[in-house]
Amino acid sequence: MARDLSLVKKVDLDAGRQEKDEKPADKSTHVNIKITGQDGNDLYLRINRSAQLRNLMNVYCKRQSLDFNSISFLLDGRKLHWDQTPDEVGMEDGDEIEVL
Repeated sequence: MARDLSLVKKVDLDAGRQEKDEKPADKSTHVNIKITGQDGNDLYLRINRSAQLRNLMNVYCKRQSLDFNSISFLLDGRKLHWDQTPDEVGMEDGDEIEVL
């Protein structure tokens, strides 16, 4: 019996095992973010709303070979701090973070 693995790619491993009826109807547990660097390259990431932004920042720095302490992340002109969460800064699905 062959398994259909096409759905495996769509599973977010960070989502946990939450039941459908436990999710709020109007707000997802994750937010999809676009990060735009000075070089014009975009990186699209999905992060848990309650996770510290450090995770997102580290992933970006590693993929772009940048030093974490030499750049700043901005959302709507406000500097983001590594210990904040998407919920704390009011991130919404599709928001763009600028890297300077």
